[in-house]
Amino acid sequence: MKQAFHIFRKDLRRLWIQIAALMVAIGYFAVLDVRWSASVNQISSGNMGIESIVGASIWFLIARAIHEESIPGENQFWLTRPYERGSLLASKALMAVFIVVVPLFVADCAILAFQSFPVSNNFGGLILRQLIVAAWLIVPPFAIASVTCSIAEDVMAWVVVLVIAGEGYLAPIAFPTTQKIAIVVALALLLTTIWKQYSARPTRTNRAIIAAAVLLPCQQFGQLAALSIDGLRNDPATAAISITPTLQSITESRNGIFSACAAIPVSVAGLRPNWHVVVLSQKDTFAAGSKQWSMGWRSVAADVVRNVNACLTTADLKSSANQPLTLHSSIGLAVFAEDAPISVTATPEPFDVPGIGKCQFRLAALSDKDFLACASPVWFPRQGRVSIAHQEHTDSPISFERDSWMPFNLLPGMSPVYKWATLPFEYQIREAIARHEQIEFQPETRIAVIRREITVKEVRFLIQP
Repeated sequence: MKQAFHIFRKDLRRLWIQIAALMVAIGYFAVLDVRWSASVNQISSGNMGIESIVGASIWFLIARAIHEESIPGENQFWLTRPYERGSLLASKALMAVFIVVVPLFVADCAILAFQSFPVSNNFGGLILRQLIVAAWLIVPPFAIASVTCSIAEDVMAWVVVLVIAGEGYLAPIAFPTTQKIAIVVALALLLTTIWKQYSARPTRTNRAIIAAAVLLPCQQFGQLAALSIDGLRNDPATAAISITPTLQSITESRNGIFSACAAIPVSVAGLRPNWHVVVLSQKDTFAAGSKQWSMGWRSVAADVVRNVNACLTTADLKSSANQPLTLHSSIGLAVFAEDAPISVTATPEPFDVPGIGKCQFRLAALSDKDFLACASPVWFPRQGRVSIAHQEHTDSPISFERDSWMPFNLLPGMSPVYKWATLPFEYQIREAIARHEQIEFQPETRIAVIRREITVKEVRFLIQP
């Protein structure tokens, strides 16, 4: 380890300007995050600009540290400095831990403390959070820089990764349930590449492994998605749940830019009291005679199931429009159970909601609508509904759907606090505060994921002129 510390100190001296710039960026991010407040038109952490700067600075610093002893070619040994490879890898790991992970951890603690969240109660979550953040903020640039010779090569590789992310990772239709599994496998491949690169020099092989790791989470994995939920089909608690189309003949003319979808009204049976189901993923197969059309498995962001949208691409629609199609749809459903409601007296002062976070009523800056602004430390809050007791038509989601760009759909971006707005109403909130009425939170827990099949004998799409 003596040699590793020697290399680490050398890197600190040579990269002190980049390190200082990163510390300033992290500090500025923490200040902005503490000052930022949710508004009626914003539902996420809201600091995308500074988060992008911090992320880019970390990737750049990691690459510069690795390239201090960059590879001289494709398969050569280390020729630039007479270091042991284990010490070299350890020194770069020290740079990642003490110059990236530790400052981010300190910033997280400061953000929680300044927003009146107890750091001690969330300490374990903050530690685990650093591992998850490192998985997407440190490991990818570390692996890519290990098999490139210069920053120029790194930048080209990063551009390719961003293009692939834009086409695959962030596309709503290409975000199946099993993509999280694929991302974990991809991270394992990246870590394997780092280990191989510092124990041997098969750079070409390692570059191929990195390419596979980048492309892997973009795949649809439709059959894996089906198999991952198939084992729960006969779960005793949910085996009685069934979903049935209420119509067997449907004509649709709602055509989008890339696809046309038919709304299939369905009924759900076999649910226990306080249960409901939502659609997670779906595969629609249309048939006419010997021909079949399918978009494959796709993720679906749906609320409580009343209709199932069966979709067909516009290219397939041209060859199938105006003729009756038989639909067979495989549907992945999440079963939710309502937990005990949480009632809080409406007050203009901040109040804590157990399991949800810290909330406060506010007046929107650019409108006359009041809303409920909430914040949850470290992890996303529980899902469910919130309403003003004894007032009709005032319910709203406790928290909104997580954005697909957020890493692993687990964390609120780089911020350790997720902020959102809900209950955007006018006089109802003011009356509730004046009368000291109850605000009722109805959280829910996902208890199972099941797969069900439905068939509709005739679905007919009409091409609009």
